[in-house]
Amino acid sequence: MHATAARRARAGFTLIEMMVALAVLAILIGIGVPSFSELIASQRARAATSALHDGLMLARSEAIKRNISVSLKTTDLAAGWTIIYKDASNNDVTLRSEPATPGLTFNPAAPTISYNGFGRLSAGANTKITVTARGSSKTRCVTVDTVGRPQISDGACP
Repeated sequence: MHATAARRARAGFTLIEMMVALAVLAILIGIGVPSFSELIASQRARAATSALHDGLMLARSEAIKRNISVSLKTTDLAAGWTIIYKDASNNDVTLRSEPATPGLTFNPAAPTISYNGFGRLSAGANTKITVTARGSSKTRCVTVDTVGRPQISDGACP
């Protein structure tokens, strides 16, 4: 009897132990996957708002440096955007282009933000852009004040 007990101790997992471990693993995966999906969507929105903020800062600094109007233009922010200015021959010169970011919605979808040579908004009014990731309840807001400084905040734009 002693040899049978020793052999059983070395045998490893029983089938019941394996099934319990798999059931616990399945429950943990079922809980974790939706949270992970929301985390990925939230990080995608965070990255897009940071890129938009950086683009606005670049447009503003180039407008001041060149003492000309520089614009962030797009037909749809979800399809990407471009920073341009007009050269002496009135041709568009591209400073930077940002490709599309899938899975995001922007409101308003197609703003054109122009800075004058002083780094202020040409339109003279605050601009607010809300960025929302599909599959996430979290939103981010990019606000450009009349002085031209872009700022990022969590939540929808007021």
